[in-house]
Amino acid sequence: MDTLKTPLEKAVAGHRTRLNMIAANVVGPRPGIDEQFREASAGLLSDEIKAFLEPFYQQQVAAVASPAEKIKTLSEAHLSFIKFARDIVQEQAFRDSISPAAVSAVRRIFLEIFRASASSHSSGPAN
Repeated sequence: MDTLKTPLEKAVAGHRTRLNMIAANVVGPRPGIDEQFREASAGLLSDEIKAFLEPFYQQQVAAVASPAEKIKTLSEAHLSFIKFARDIVQEQAFRDSISPAAVSAVRRIFLEIFRASASSHSSGPAN
């Protein structure tokens, strides 16, 4: 988990910096545009989290042989990351952005497990 601390802190700090810039540049009513900027920044945060979490989750399951064990390992890694992120990131709003990104990453790896399993089953001899 410690290898995830720096990329997590960097992603959150980048989001915080972008939000501060948006807030500092309010010069008058800009209906909806500030919200669009905040949403775009949250999207970037999500992309950054998925970019380091997917390889981490993949690495965790790579050492495990069976799909059932891979799912168990993936679940444990995901829960550990969520707890870890909760300890690192103090702002609730930021934690609320991290969780969906982590879920997206775990879903992608989950699907990869079963796609790989299906491929290995379908590559057998034809009848």
